[in-house]
Amino acid sequence: MSALTRIASPADQRVRRRTPHRMKLGSFVLIGAGLAGMAGALSLIGALIIREGDPFCATGWHLCSRTRPYMQLVPFAALVRAGVFVRRRPWRQRRPRGYFDEVAEGFADAALGSVVLVVLTFFFRSGFRFSGFSYSRLLFVFDWMIATAGLVLLAVGVKACLGWLRRRGHNNWSLVIVGNGSGGESVERHILEHREMGYSIAAKLRGEDDRDDRSLRDRLTEVARNQRVDEVVLAVPRIDRTELSQIVSVAELGHLQVSTVPELFGLPPTKTSLEARGHLPVLSLLREPLPGSRRIVKRTMDVVGGGLILLALSPILLACSLLVRLSSRGPVLHRQQRVGMDGRPFAILKFRSMRDAADTSLHEAFVAAHIRPTEPRPVGDGTPGGPEGPHEAPARPEGLFKLEGDQRVTAVGKFLRRFSLDELPQLINVIRGEMSLVGPRPALPFEVALYEEWHRRRLEVRPGMTGLWQVGGRAKLSFDAMVRLDITYIEEWSLFRDFLVLLRTIPAVFRKETG
Repeated sequence: MSALTRIASPADQRVRRRTPHRMKLGSFVLIGAGLAGMAGALSLIGALIIREGDPFCATGWHLCSRTRPYMQLVPFAALVRAGVFVRRRPWRQRRPRGYFDEVAEGFADAALGSVVLVVLTFFFRSGFRFSGFSYSRLLFVFDWMIATAGLVLLAVGVKACLGWLRRRGHNNWSLVIVGNGSGGESVERHILEHREMGYSIAAKLRGEDDRDDRSLRDRLTEVARNQRVDEVVLAVPRIDRTELSQIVSVAELGHLQVSTVPELFGLPPTKTSLEARGHLPVLSLLREPLPGSRRIVKRTMDVVGGGLILLALSPILLACSLLVRLSSRGPVLHRQQRVGMDGRPFAILKFRSMRDAADTSLHEAFVAAHIRPTEPRPVGDGTPGGPEGPHEAPARPEGLFKLEGDQRVTAVGKFLRRFSLDELPQLINVIRGEMSLVGPRPALPFEVALYEEWHRRRLEVRPGMTGLWQVGGRAKLSFDAMVRLDITYIEEWSLFRDFLVLLRTIPAVFRKETG
């Protein structure tokens, strides 16, 4: 029996032969470039109407003298916008991307096109018929604004259209996966889960198989001869140099690309990136999983939003400081060691809600029992010399990580905790870059020591002041459920979701179960 496992059915093969992926590509490029050019022409005409009014100046269908120079630029604007669209080549984009990335691409395309148009108009217009005309700068600002709206809609539409076409077999990139075991299975599973990326699996070749004594080169040559293949993916933990050389030689003769799935050392792909250090390819680990544009937007929202909230709530912060200072001995702010992104320690700031130097062993035992339910539950109220002992009822949860009836908490501290006012100084941590407005709850060091391996995924991003589990009613969630929510937040981050979480936090602080 052959070691070749065919994935594509005969019907799929017939469809591919009738409509190969490159057959549809030219039409798609022409349509996309045409729409981008139309957006460029209409944006300039729209800007002209906003700036100058009726371009025909009430003289019938003849352009008047003040608008004729701008209309001369319309074909150039269309060509520039179409050229920028073709330069980006969205049909070659095959990694999972959210619509936010397409919005960012639309903004970038509009800005680049406007710069090119302005440079063309003001610096290289000696050959224009109206070379001595003084063009309005404001009109080009209007053009940029209208073009941005149009190109953002185009970018989002192109993504949706490409996903629809690729799920139906168009614009697909045909792969041969070399490897058995978890590596090959994970590649296949990822491709099947994300059909919008436009990959199809022509065949899977096992690296070693006693049932087929042919070399890997011969098997790959057979597949490439009988089917359309664009790329060979090596998903094997190790491969002999001779065998690798043979695969590369077959790929070169068939004009195929060769890629490999690297060992990530247990880290998710979002935490790694491939960089060039001189002439050496280097796999960088422990990167923030949000792509560059998203990371910039999220950090900007943290700094601007955190600063504005801090300024707006400064009277409340001052009042809380006075209440803490006058109600009990000790500092106003409590600094506690927490674990941030990638396990980096930092000092979190909170208004002190307990008596100074209160014992923390009860709380640590309580949290440990939540993370590992087999741990014994704590008893007593935690006060030194207080009613502790085997006959005392177990402490009850006020939330996933808080105790109800904790005698260490002061009267003012109970009020601050009830409305989460004790956490407002964390806005300073947000501005410093140690935390984010929205993200996983910042973990305590002793918690992290109890984590299972998959729990550590919640440390991939900056911890947040609020998050999905806080606004969802934390008393109802187990620790594992909380971690799953954190992982969902990391994998499906969007600016809109952050806004929703922030808005839901306001009513959540008044619900008793979120205390």
